[in-house]
Amino acid sequence: MEQIGNIIQRQKIAPTDAPKTVQNVSQNIATALLEFHKTNPHAYEDKRNPHFKNQYASLESVIKTVRTASQFGLTFTQEMDFEGDVTFVRTVMMHSSGDTRVSRTKIVSKDPNDPQKQGSAISYAKRYGLQSIFGLPSDDDDGEIANKDGKPPNDPLVEAIKNAQSIKQLNQIYKSNQPFNDKNLEIIKAKRGELEQ
Repeated sequence: MEQIGNIIQRQKIAPTDAPKTVQNVSQNIATALLEFHKTNPHAYEDKRNPHFKNQYASLESVIKTVRTASQFGLTFTQEMDFEGDVTFVRTVMMHSSGDTRVSRTKIVSKDPNDPQKQGSAISYAKRYGLQSIFGLPSDDDDGEIANKDGKPPNDPLVEAIKNAQSIKQLNQIYKSNQPFNDKNLEIIKAKRGELEQ
């Protein structure tokens, strides 16, 4: 009897360790994601981890980058999800057609009873879940070495503004990426003038 209990328990735990992302991707999502990837989006490493002395892309940086996908009809939600004693962040990619794609990222915390550590683990899962479902790389040393012209990589928001094909698309970029800094406001004003000609 004890052996049967162990088998059942293993079967119950096994699905939580397996990724829940295997599914058919709709034509709408595939097309929109392809157009988004043509803009060469990536999240900038805007934070520094003092413990490991490395740079990383913050959740805010990843969200800012992903929001530029709204010009192609893509958006997302993230919420907590549970399976037994295991907690996940469930990321839902949504297309304006109503099509969705779902991925779950397990939340791993050294001490789930410590709110600070649990909050950090949730942010980590959100960041990597979002980068994963949208196929976003982040800056890394290899990428900078490979950049032969020595110029910094393009800002995805600036690229989205420059690639806007209509005032409507420009307005959508503006609304979904608030707040705008002065530099980006100038770029959007210039693009609006170009589109109004």
